[in-house]
Amino acid sequence: RTVPLPPGHARRIPARSKLVFQMHYTPNGRRTKDVTKIGVWFSDPESVTHEVTTRLALNHDFEIPPGAKNFMVNLKLNRFARDSRLLSLTPHMHLRGKSARYTAKYPDGTSEVLLDVPVFDYNWQTGYEYAVHKNMPAGTRIEWEITYDNSPERAAEAGFDSNRAIRFGGPTTDEMDLGWLTWCYAEENMWPDGLRKQADEIQKRRETD
Repeated sequence: RTVPLPPGHARRIPARSKLVFQMHYTPNGRRTKDVTKIGVWFSDPESVTHEVTTRLALNHDFEIPPGAKNFMVNLKLNRFARDSRLLSLTPHMHLRGKSARYTAKYPDGTSEVLLDVPVFDYNWQTGYEYAVHKNMPAGTRIEWEITYDNSPERAAEAGFDSNRAIRFGGPTTDEMDLGWLTWCYAEENMWPDGLRKQADEIQKRRETD
């Protein structure tokens, strides 16, 4: 899926970096060929005003009981250290995924649902992009709430075994609770979470290897 960033926004990839992709494949008894491709748009560094990064909310420690129809997992991300802009949200679950919701808890005590997916469909894995960036004041916390359906009814429809407990795992027959947030600081030329210094240090080590 093509996800171009807005003008002036880019991700930083230090020289000599290696891109690693985690692909979820399930053997189907036939020899198949991987036709995965990636396209990269390069930006003029002088034109970049905002460096973009992605945060991930996940919990490896959940266990969905056999037959559970509405099993919920809740997560809280660390607060935004500075005023930030939210570009997109991407929920990811497997066959038992039922619903997903991101909620912002603002420092003034108010809250707002940022994304509500009441009927999650495993076959429709997509990211939700803001037409206008969502402002996240410093101190805002994001809560990530998802629900799973491990009932016999859902099993008959989706083709899985509802008689066993389900934990976090890569295979489609296990589950995941990944909640991605793509964002940047509102202030120009500010590398998120101090990662600029870390990236520069990694780059220096590579240049001396």
